[in-house]
Amino acid sequence: YKFLYKSFDHGKIRAGSGDRSSTLRKDTRNGLEYEIGYYFYDRAIFKTYVEFYKNDGNYEYFDFYDFCSFKVRPTFIFAVTEKLYASGSFTYKQRQYEGRLSMENEEHVYDDTYSINVSGIYNLSNSFSVAVNYSYRENASNEPLQKHSGSIITAGAYYSF
Repeated sequence: YKFLYKSFDHGKIRAGSGDRSSTLRKDTRNGLEYEIGYYFYDRAIFKTYVEFYKNDGNYEYFDFYDFCSFKVRPTFIFAVTEKLYASGSFTYKQRQYEGRLSMENEEHVYDDTYSINVSGIYNLSNSFSVAVNYSYRENASNEPLQKHSGSIITAGAYYSF
């Protein structure tokens, strides 16, 4: 179980009428998360992360920041050699907004977000590693303005001491 309280120093809310209010925005979030994994021999790990939470804000206009969220992320990590590791994950996240209505139809807005990550890590020594990562993310929604997709490729060097 986790609880989160956010207080926004500069974010003012809109009242139910749509008018700006002098009240600062505040959100509370109650959630549950769970992770379970399994080791295959001494070379691979499979784990799955599951999260559910409900966000409730004092932003009154269309209850804009009130939503339920569900996320699942299976991950696989494999030791190719003693120094080379590969990993991959797939994430599915859904948000269902309570008050927002889609501009396309009169349904409540929902977002289905999919992402894929693939990484390779090579240990040059006990304290120095290099890595490369590819990520693809797509947000499918019944709200046209919230649809987007994109890819990111990153590379880095890591030193631990």
